[in-house]
Amino acid sequence: MDKRFLELMDSTTPKINPRIANGLAVEHLPRAAQYINEVWKNVEDSFIPGLEYKGLEICTPDEEYRVVSRFSADKTKSVPRTYECSRSDVFLIKVSLSYKGEDLVKYMYLPFCEDAGVMYLRGSRFVIFPVLADTVISVNVQDIFTRFFRDKFITKRLQHSIFVDDKMETSQVAWSLIYHKHKSLDRLRPVVKAKSTLVHYMLCRFGMTEMLKKFAGVSDVKIYNSESEEAKNIDHENWVECKSLGTRPTTLSRYEVYKPCPLCIAIKRDEWNQISKTYLTAIFYILDHFPQRVRPQDVDSTRLWTILMGHLLFSSEISEGKLFIDTNVHLNSLADYIDDLSRKEIEQIGYKVDDVFGFFGILVNNIDEWLMNARERVSSMYNKKFMILYFLLFPFISNIFNFHFKVKAQARKKSANGKELTIKEIQNAMNTWLRIDTVYTITNKPVCTTTESYPGDNKFFKFTCMMAPQNTSSDSKTNEIGAMSNPSNFFHPSICEVANYATMTKSAPTGSGRINPHLHLDAHSAVVPNPALAEIQKEVLKKTTRF
Repeated sequence: MDKRFLELMDSTTPKINPRIANGLAVEHLPRAAQYINEVWKNVEDSFIPGLEYKGLEICTPDEEYRVVSRFSADKTKSVPRTYECSRSDVFLIKVSLSYKGEDLVKYMYLPFCEDAGVMYLRGSRFVIFPVLADTVISVNVQDIFTRFFRDKFITKRLQHSIFVDDKMETSQVAWSLIYHKHKSLDRLRPVVKAKSTLVHYMLCRFGMTEMLKKFAGVSDVKIYNSESEEAKNIDHENWVECKSLGTRPTTLSRYEVYKPCPLCIAIKRDEWNQISKTYLTAIFYILDHFPQRVRPQDVDSTRLWTILMGHLLFSSEISEGKLFIDTNVHLNSLADYIDDLSRKEIEQIGYKVDDVFGFFGILVNNIDEWLMNARERVSSMYNKKFMILYFLLFPFISNIFNFHFKVKAQARKKSANGKELTIKEIQNAMNTWLRIDTVYTITNKPVCTTTESYPGDNKFFKFTCMMAPQNTSSDSKTNEIGAMSNPSNFFHPSICEVANYATMTKSAPTGSGRINPHLHLDAHSAVVPNPALAEIQKEVLKKTTRF
């Protein structure tokens, strides 16, 4: 063949990205030990006094053999040494902790993979592939999914109405089930069945005046009763007055006598906007469920807002002193949600926060706009990155945090009785949550693993081209994922660049389950759109958008 013709073909043919062709799992999985080490270091920041994380190290083959073939702990039984001979692509690490100077060691297996992301566990072959996911915040059509290392939760909206200058106006109120109720509390039913709103959490932390100033840009606020002299003398030309509609919320018992909330809140007219309206509507949502509890002098009492939150999370059958203590424990646990890893990921999407309450402010201020444009964001494959370690190692991450929460809860309980946690109790928690065989559970809920087999010799067409769309990594039902009404199945021009129509499967005829081998990725495996296609993408999006 003519040499010049070959050079022309080479110059015009798109180049295959070797990172994708060889398998992103081959690039990500060698960092598994480092990833788990970073999780431990972030957990260490909130350890109980006396407990320290010393680090982890990879065991030698000799040490691994001695650990996994130990005699039984029961010395009365004659149990021979055993070693499982079926193939497992795992390596042993030693996690070192210490409590009050006494060393604690726990061994754990972590996975590795061979070429094309192939991994064996107990003789069975699995293929590891990436998940195309948003960073921290995932916008769906009706809600927003937030993924931290310590927890994940869904934020939804509800409608509530208030009087604004004696005219009824309706806004959306963001709420979320952040508290995980223990099974022992199932018998306690809240008398007030309102939702736990994000603004309520912020009131528990800051009080009303500081919260409105910090997140809504309200520099001055007036709070008074509707029958007071101040209500008669308010300057309506310069101040916007908000008050309750006075109707009983449907979530309250109809057998109780309902007295409307008499509180009025006024802010400067030049500071009145959609964000301040959202915050005031959320405040009146709480006040309408507790119409006689908050007086003008109480609006900055974080203790009162915390007690009211306790009525929603637990039950009014519990004394308010205990409600305050239990709810405060929950609020203090939220302080650990924004660790260094989560903070870095939030900065990658353009926001800077100090704590989880600042993150709640971001959600409240932007949720309406995000959900308004949700259909395009859900179907778009841009502004996402390929992730493996978080989803593959989630059983390890979950167990590490469960160990931490268990130890912290035990220490708090013993401290109330004037006692300290013993080394034996910490060892028991380690034996419960830090198990050596956790690695064998990573395929129980296969988000980024499959048991594909392939007789061919080209790894891309069957193995390394695979990816999981973000909606398959959530708790969505299978029939919802495949429904044509699901916006994630709508056409978006980004599919033409990110996905692969040449190797699509029957279950994903949009091609969203396969990766384009020519796709550009940055150092964090995030999708980098081709600037040469920007104008074409805009034109196609304009012609194909129907909403």
